[in-house]
Amino acid sequence: VMQYLDKLDESAVAVGAVNTIVNDNGVLTGYNTDGIGYVRSLKAEAVPDLSGSRILVIGAGGAARGVVAALLQEQPSRVVIANRTADLIGEMNIVINTTSVGMFPHIDATPISPDLLQEGMVVSDLIYNPLRTRLLSESLHRGCIIHGGLGMFVYQGAYALEYWTGLPAPTEIMRQTILDCLGNT
Repeated sequence: VMQYLDKLDESAVAVGAVNTIVNDNGVLTGYNTDGIGYVRSLKAEAVPDLSGSRILVIGAGGAARGVVAALLQEQPSRVVIANRTADLIGEMNIVINTTSVGMFPHIDATPISPDLLQEGMVVSDLIYNPLRTRLLSESLHRGCIIHGGLGMFVYQGAYALEYWTGLPAPTEIMRQTILDCLGNT
């Protein structure tokens, strides 16, 4: 759809994809809210300050591109992208799964061996169904701080709604609606 738009926000250019289009008096502008939604969630729920962090992003697809573009705006000391390999985990303090490994219905799968995780690491998974993937459960058991994908799902939609309306999005209502739809209250 990018080729049909009048303008592209730098978020869409950085990612190479659009998930939100704003019509401003006939001028169509494309945005990508995935990465900023993820970072907003990560900062609100797990790591308030990402500056200086060493971050491993597992997966190199479209979701990873959005996440990495937004993470780089937060001045981490290092971001490493690995396509489902994890030789560098020991050097990192944040590990982010952007793959679909562990998503319903394949809930027993993990993108990396939990044996590689160390106490105190932040382990984040973009998956929100299930709310707590096997990767997150095993990370918690190993003493890691965990962060699930529900917040990204809420905030990427919240940004889109805010772009369209110019008003703050009702994020708590949005979160509860998703939980109700997933059968988790």
